[in-house]
Amino acid sequence: MAASASTGCLMQILVGNGGHARSCRDVLAEQDLPLYFFSDLDDGHPLRVGSFADIPKFLESNLHLAIGPSKARVNLANYLSELGAKWFSIISPSSYLRSNCLGEGVFIGHKAYVGPGVRIGSLSIVNTGAIVEHDCVIEEGAFIGPGAVLCGAVTVGANAMIGAGAVVIPKMKIEPGTRIPAGATVR
Repeated sequence: MAASASTGCLMQILVGNGGHARSCRDVLAEQDLPLYFFSDLDDGHPLRVGSFADIPKFLESNLHLAIGPSKARVNLANYLSELGAKWFSIISPSSYLRSNCLGEGVFIGHKAYVGPGVRIGSLSIVNTGAIVEHDCVIEEGAFIGPGAVLCGAVTVGANAMIGAGAVVIPKMKIEPGTRIPAGATVR
Protein backbone atom coordinates (compact mmCIF):
# COMPACT_ATOMS: atom_id res chain seq x y z
CA MET A 1 0.00 0.00 0.00
CA ALA A 2 1.51 3.33 -0.99
CA ALA A 3 1.24 5.85 1.81
CA SER A 4 -0.20 9.22 1.02
CA ALA A 5 -2.21 11.92 2.69
CA SER A 6 -5.19 11.05 0.52
CA THR A 7 -5.47 7.30 1.32
CA GLY A 8 -8.14 7.91 3.93
CA CYS A 9 -6.50 5.28 6.13
CA LEU A 10 -5.55 6.13 9.67
CA MET A 11 -1.84 5.44 9.87
CA GLN A 12 0.57 5.22 12.76
CA ILE A 13 3.59 7.31 11.89
CA LEU A 14 6.88 7.77 13.71
CA VAL A 15 8.34 11.25 13.53
CA GLY A 16 12.06 10.54 13.21
CA ASN A 17 14.30 7.75 12.01
CA GLY A 18 17.35 7.84 14.29
CA GLY A 19 18.38 5.82 17.32
CA HIS A 20 15.26 6.41 19.42
CA ALA A 21 13.05 5.63 16.41
CA ARG A 22 14.84 2.28 16.10
CA SER A 23 13.96 1.58 19.75
CA CYS A 24 10.34 2.51 19.02
CA ARG A 25 10.24 0.20 15.99
CA ASP A 26 11.76 -2.59 18.08
CA VAL A 27 8.96 -2.33 20.65
CA LEU A 28 6.35 -2.27 17.90
CA ALA A 29 7.90 -5.14 15.90
CA GLU A 30 5.20 -7.62 16.92
CA GLN A 31 2.26 -5.46 15.80
CA ASP A 32 0.56 -6.26 12.51
CA LEU A 33 -0.10 -2.63 11.56
CA PRO A 34 2.14 -0.98 8.99
CA LEU A 35 4.29 1.63 10.69
CA TYR A 36 5.35 4.57 8.56
CA PHE A 37 7.89 7.26 9.41
CA PHE A 38 9.07 10.76 8.56
CA SER A 39 12.73 11.48 8.04
CA ASP A 40 14.66 14.25 6.38
CA LEU A 41 17.06 11.58 5.13
CA ASP A 42 15.62 9.99 1.97
CA ASP A 43 17.20 6.56 2.07
CA GLY A 44 14.63 4.99 -0.26
CA HIS A 45 12.92 3.08 2.57
CA PRO A 46 9.46 1.98 1.34
CA LEU A 47 7.68 3.08 4.54
CA ARG A 48 9.09 6.63 4.56
CA VAL A 49 6.13 8.95 3.86
CA GLY A 50 8.10 12.15 3.61
CA SER A 51 10.28 14.70 5.34
CA PHE A 52 9.48 16.68 8.46
CA ALA A 53 8.09 19.44 6.23
CA ASP A 54 5.39 16.99 5.06
CA ILE A 55 4.07 16.23 8.56
CA PRO A 56 1.22 18.81 8.46
CA LYS A 57 -0.30 16.84 5.54
CA PHE A 58 -0.70 13.83 7.84
CA LEU A 59 -2.32 15.33 10.94
CA GLU A 60 -5.30 12.97 10.59
CA SER A 61 -2.92 10.11 11.35
CA ASN A 62 -1.60 9.12 14.76
CA LEU A 63 1.95 10.33 15.35
CA HIS A 64 4.66 9.31 17.79
CA LEU A 65 7.58 11.65 18.40
CA ALA A 66 10.47 9.19 17.96
CA ILE A 67 13.31 11.63 18.62
CA GLY A 68 15.52 11.44 21.70
CA PRO A 69 16.08 14.30 24.15
CA SER A 70 16.99 17.55 22.45
CA LYS A 71 15.86 21.11 21.98
CA ALA A 72 14.77 20.17 18.44
CA ARG A 73 12.47 17.48 19.91
CA VAL A 74 10.80 19.99 22.21
CA ASN A 75 10.40 22.57 19.45
CA LEU A 76 8.94 20.02 17.03
CA ALA A 77 6.57 18.67 19.69
CA ASN A 78 5.31 22.18 20.47
CA TYR A 79 4.86 23.00 16.77
CA LEU A 80 2.97 19.77 15.99
CA SER A 81 0.81 20.02 19.11
CA GLU A 82 -0.22 23.55 18.08
CA LEU A 83 -1.25 22.12 14.70
CA GLY A 84 -3.47 19.57 16.47
CA ALA A 85 -1.33 16.44 16.19
CA LYS A 86 -2.79 13.28 17.70
CA TRP A 87 -0.18 11.22 19.55
CA PHE A 88 -0.09 7.47 20.12
CA SER A 89 1.89 5.81 22.90
CA ILE A 90 4.35 2.97 22.53
CA ILE A 91 4.55 0.65 25.53
CA SER A 92 6.64 -2.50 25.53
CA PRO A 93 4.75 -5.63 26.54
CA SER A 94 7.79 -6.56 28.66
CA SER A 95 7.47 -3.40 30.77
CA TYR A 96 5.79 -3.48 34.18
CA LEU A 97 3.10 -0.81 34.46
CA ARG A 98 1.48 -0.40 37.86
CA SER A 99 -0.03 2.99 36.99
CA ASN A 100 -2.53 3.96 34.32
CA CYS A 101 -1.95 7.70 34.58
CA LEU A 102 -0.13 8.25 31.28
CA GLY A 103 -0.32 11.19 28.93
CA GLU A 104 -0.44 10.92 25.14
CA GLY A 105 2.52 9.89 23.02
CA VAL A 106 4.46 8.27 25.86
CA PHE A 107 7.24 5.75 25.18
CA ILE A 108 7.90 2.98 27.74
CA GLY A 109 10.79 0.70 26.74
CA HIS A 110 11.54 -2.96 27.29
CA LYS A 111 11.79 -4.08 30.94
CA ALA A 112 10.98 -0.62 32.33
CA TYR A 113 9.13 -0.54 35.66
CA VAL A 114 6.51 2.13 36.38
CA GLY A 115 5.22 1.86 39.95
CA PRO A 116 1.84 2.58 41.53
CA GLY A 117 0.72 6.19 41.72
CA VAL A 118 3.15 7.34 39.00
CA ARG A 119 2.00 10.06 36.60
CA ILE A 120 3.74 10.38 33.25
CA GLY A 121 3.14 13.48 31.14
CA SER A 122 2.55 13.48 27.40
CA LEU A 123 5.48 12.90 25.03
CA SER A 124 7.72 11.57 27.81
CA ILE A 125 10.21 8.73 27.41
CA VAL A 126 10.88 6.02 30.01
CA ASN A 127 13.65 4.06 28.37
CA THR A 128 14.75 0.43 28.50
CA GLY A 129 15.22 -0.95 32.00
CA ALA A 130 14.41 2.32 33.79
CA ILE A 131 12.77 2.12 37.22
CA VAL A 132 10.20 4.75 38.17
CA GLU A 133 9.09 3.93 41.69
CA HIS A 134 5.82 4.79 43.43
CA ASP A 135 4.27 8.27 43.35
CA CYS A 136 6.75 9.85 40.94
CA VAL A 137 5.62 12.63 38.61
CA ILE A 138 7.25 12.87 35.19
CA GLU A 139 6.15 16.04 33.49
CA GLU A 140 5.57 16.55 29.77
CA GLY A 141 8.45 15.80 27.42
CA ALA A 142 10.80 14.46 30.10
CA PHE A 143 13.36 11.77 29.26
CA ILE A 144 14.33 8.96 31.63
CA GLY A 145 17.43 7.21 30.26
CA PRO A 146 18.08 3.47 30.06
CA GLY A 147 18.62 1.94 33.49
CA ALA A 148 17.92 5.17 35.38
CA VAL A 149 16.28 4.84 38.80
CA LEU A 150 13.78 7.30 40.24
CA CYS A 151 13.12 6.39 43.87
CA GLY A 152 9.69 7.17 45.37
CA ALA A 153 7.94 10.54 45.04
CA VAL A 154 10.47 12.11 42.65
CA THR A 155 9.28 14.91 40.37
CA VAL A 156 10.96 15.33 37.00
CA GLY A 157 10.14 18.68 35.40
CA ALA A 158 9.03 19.23 31.82
CA ASN A 159 11.68 18.48 29.19
CA ALA A 160 14.23 17.42 31.81
CA MET A 161 16.61 14.57 31.06
CA ILE A 162 17.79 11.91 33.48
CA GLY A 163 20.84 10.20 31.93
CA ALA A 164 21.40 6.46 31.61
CA GLY A 165 22.03 4.76 34.93
CA ALA A 166 21.45 7.89 37.02
CA VAL A 167 19.81 7.50 40.44
CA VAL A 168 17.51 10.10 41.99
CA ILE A 169 16.80 9.59 45.71
CA PRO A 170 13.26 9.89 47.13
CA LYS A 171 11.31 13.15 47.11
CA MET A 172 13.78 15.09 44.94
CA LYS A 173 12.48 17.67 42.48
CA ILE A 174 14.30 17.97 39.15
CA GLU A 175 13.57 21.38 37.64
CA PRO A 176 12.20 21.70 34.08
CA GLY A 177 14.87 21.48 31.38
CA THR A 178 17.55 20.15 33.75
CA ARG A 179 20.07 17.63 32.41
CA ILE A 180 21.29 14.96 34.85
CA PRO A 181 24.38 13.19 33.47
CA ALA A 182 24.62 9.43 33.01
CA GLY A 183 25.58 7.60 36.18
CA ALA A 184 24.98 10.57 38.48
CA THR A 185 23.35 10.32 41.90
CA VAL A 186 21.00 13.17 42.78
CA ARG A 187 20.68 13.66 46.56
